[in-house]
Amino acid sequence: MPASNRFAHPISVRPMQPADIAAARALSQAQGWPHTEADWAMHLALGEGHVATHRDGGIIGTILWWAWGSDAGTLGLIIVDQHYRGRGIGQRLMSHALTRLGKRRLQLVSTQAGMALYRGAGFQPVAQIVQLQGQLGSLQEPPGDPRLSLKPLTGKDLPALHRLDTAATRMDRTTLLQHLTHDASGYILERDQHAVGFALRRRSGKGMTVGPVVARDQAEAKLLLSQLLAGSTGFHRIDVPREAGALISWLQTGGLTEVDTGTLMQNIAPGMAPRAPVHRYGLASQALG
Repeated sequence: MPASNRFAHPISVRPMQPADIAAARALSQAQGWPHTEADWAMHLALGEGHVATHRDGGIIGTILWWAWGSDAGTLGLIIVDQHYRGRGIGQRLMSHALTRLGKRRLQLVSTQAGMALYRGAGFQPVAQIVQLQGQLGSLQEPPGDPRLSLKPLTGKDLPALHRLDTAATRMDRTTLLQHLTHDASGYILERDQHAVGFALRRRSGKGMTVGPVVARDQAEAKLLLSQLLAGSTGFHRIDVPREAGALISWLQTGGLTEVDTGTLMQNIAPGMAPRAPVHRYGLASQALG
């Protein structure tokens, strides 16, 4: 079909359904993104989404979003087929998502190509996110701390994970943590039998995704990851804030390479929030935060 006729077809936006996952995965593959159908299914099950379609029903755009608690949320997996860009489809998808989310503190991780769209929707850059990935080798063992102990994650640790994750992200991600405690492996870092950090790992994409990682500082994040990744090989990915430079350098000693950088954006300026006792050193995913 000639391009002029194809572009003349009206575009519709509707809620995303599980039956759309195969087509959504094809869109993400065209972007060079590694998401499997299982990854798409997990993200959709935890949130909501819309798709843009042309007249024959083919999917040419996607957006997903997640409402965390009553006042926060994240957006992600925002894609428009390259043949249909520049026609306002991204703006329509964003408008639907923002209407559904209402007045919340929202964040997303933007590619360079998406910056103009998100700025137009009221989002501001607040941090850089470094995507590290590769074939994991041997990491340099960090110095120990006799005051700290590590233990494998169990389902009973969900309240501690919730407390730490909420402190680090200012989002109530109970449903995400419930899902991950079933499907991910992880470790809890304790001091005096009190949880002060955690790190999780699950299968997704090309291999293993590491995150969330929450700790009081980079040294404790290294302790968690050293235990979580001990003896592991194969493909691993982790998304780390650029400001955690020492942690990034340490992960690079184990064979992980910086392959991309995204921009963390928020629709509300951070302001002067009280300093959190713990920090997020690894995202669950760029979409989920």
